[in-house]
Amino acid sequence: MQEKYKIGDIVRVRSGLKGGTKYYYDHTDAFLFFNIDMQKFCGHAYKIIDKVSSFYPGYINYRLALGDETCEWVFSDIMLEPVQCLGGLICKRKKN
Repeated sequence: MQEKYKIGDIVRVRSGLKGGTKYYYDHTDAFLFFNIDMQKFCGHAYKIIDKVSSFYPGYINYRLALGDETCEWVFSDIMLEPVQCLGGLICKRKKN
């Protein structure tokens, strides 16, 4: 499976994820459980600091910079969305 994100990418944890829910990889039987304690991260942007192999071969999860909870949680690509870099917006404004 191709990895959607790289270490160093800024991503947002999708809003609306529900704690206590299994989120499946690519419409398969393989999933990552979204713990209810992870809901507080929804809607916020974080930097990817590590990639972690899933329990299911061929799938990757991502560890985010979550302060004191960095080592506790991993997220699958279905739980994340890319964040547009503000640097590009700033550069466009300077040119205009």
